[in-house]
Amino acid sequence: MIVLMQALTGGTLTIGQLERAFVGTRNWSIGISARHIWWVAFMALIARHALSMLVAHWRALQLFEDARRAARSQILLTIAMVGLTLLSLWILSQPIKE
Repeated sequence: MIVLMQALTGGTLTIGQLERAFVGTRNWSIGISARHIWWVAFMALIARHALSMLVAHWRALQLFEDARRAARSQILLTIAMVGLTLLSLWILSQPIKE
């Protein structure tokens, strides 16, 4: 590949040309705004936390005979997950600095 690139550039191949050919992403564009990426991250976060709570409750129902005992066993986990969700949303809301 490098030999082909040297032939196409007239025999002179600089490090900058190699970087742009193999590593550089300066001129790439994906056409998705930061707002779209934020919404995808937001929805994924909420979905993951809700799914983890459902799985934990399902597992508690398997471990305990009574549904009431299973629900009581999940109180501390629910408080922790609400706190984790709020913390994650706060982190997601922080501005990105370069």
